[in-house]
Amino acid sequence: MGSMMVQFAQPDAVIGTVTLTADDLRKLKEMVSSKVNNSAFRCSNIVAIYAYAWVSLVKARGHNADTIVHMVFPGNCRERIQPPLPAEYFGNCIGGNFAHAKAIDLAGEDGVAAAARLIGEAIEQFKEDPLMDADKWHENYQAIALQRPLRVAGSPGFKVYEVDFGWGRPVKVDMPSIMRAGAISVSESRDKSGGVEIGLVSPKTEMNEFQAHFSNGLKLLLQ
Repeated sequence: MGSMMVQFAQPDAVIGTVTLTADDLRKLKEMVSSKVNNSAFRCSNIVAIYAYAWVSLVKARGHNADTIVHMVFPGNCRERIQPPLPAEYFGNCIGGNFAHAKAIDLAGEDGVAAAARLIGEAIEQFKEDPLMDADKWHENYQAIALQRPLRVAGSPGFKVYEVDFGWGRPVKVDMPSIMRAGAISVSESRDKSGGVEIGLVSPKTEMNEFQAHFSNGLKLLLQ
């Protein structure tokens, strides 16, 4: 495949975790659904999570208005490939989804709704043909790799906090793959039923900005 031009975290980077409760997610989805004027649009939990994290990071980085920002997230091809995979198939079957936007569109008042709409469109396209342009995934990622796209690792469906090797449930789960700059991890919340944890590695000043926008944005959006 050749080099993916992966950027590793800067020396002053720190790791942080933020949480969306089940109530936060419910209110986020209601807000997004009220702003997206499309009867076919469905704001799922994962769409709301990705959209809110993407917008918070775009605001934290303070991009110029016309800068194009990118998001790359995984999709499960296993149930969608035609012809179907054999029942004996064992292993991952993950495809890539890409979403792109102008920074000004995500940093504005309706930024979360705009991000959710773009992510939702990418997911619907993926459902129709999960292997569309699969031969160009590597090329498409290389084209944006140095622009610090937001990438996603993990899923709330993995139930990482239910893993028990005999010592009890984990107190805290962090994903090593997000040490590469620009990635977030998503998992279920250990202590809050229906909530999610979002992990991020970034320079300390950017982390402070991200956490401030994440927290303040919830207060404004969900009041």
